[in-house]
Amino acid sequence: MLVALSHFPALARRLYDKARRQAREANLPEGWGLYALQTALMLAGEPEAHERIADHIAKAMREAKDLSRHELPDEAAEDAVIQLCRNLHHEYAAGGLLHPAERDALRAAIETLVLAQAALQLTAPGIPDIYQGTEGVAIGLTDPDNRRAVDWAALETGNATTLASRKTELTRALLARRRSQPDLFARGSYTLRTEDDAWVVERRLEEESFTLRIPCPSSQHGSSTRKS
Repeated sequence: MLVALSHFPALARRLYDKARRQAREANLPEGWGLYALQTALMLAGEPEAHERIADHIAKAMREAKDLSRHELPDEAAEDAVIQLCRNLHHEYAAGGLLHPAERDALRAAIETLVLAQAALQLTAPGIPDIYQGTEGVAIGLTDPDNRRAVDWAALETGNATTLASRKTELTRALLARRRSQPDLFARGSYTLRTEDDAWVVERRLEEESFTLRIPCPSSQHGSSTRKS
């Protein structure tokens, strides 16, 4: 979500200005307003969001040791940030933060980036680390939120048109390709370059080669090329 938002600087500026203003109105440091916004956006459309927001914000604030801390919790301060986060989350869900066209464009960017991240991870040098459940779309905040039970049934029966299913199928296809050319992916050269609205990955080893064009949200990524 946050990487996708970076592709819309005017929208990001408007959202951050709103979060800062609401934090000031709640007598909170602006930084916690920004953190509340980021948390709210991350959990947009997620189950049990209000409970997860409360658990996460309290833990984050205590670990930050700014307004609260584990050894001396300030529950009033925590509740204020939790409520701000919940308000922003509700406003996003109700359509008050984004215009319909902005929402559609942001959603498209998110989907493109989720698939691009998976493709880059599975084609780069080294061994891809796929944490349980992340072959689909796994949205989690810091622990313990990211240790919630995996819905294995949903991964197995997901609709082919959903982002989670598309990511799972992409993961399976690229893992199969790695398995079919183990030497190439273990020892082959690696080139990543930008081309129009895509990143292009190339792996080469003697007579073996692999090329993958990965769509990206925009063409504003420069024209650099990296090799290893």
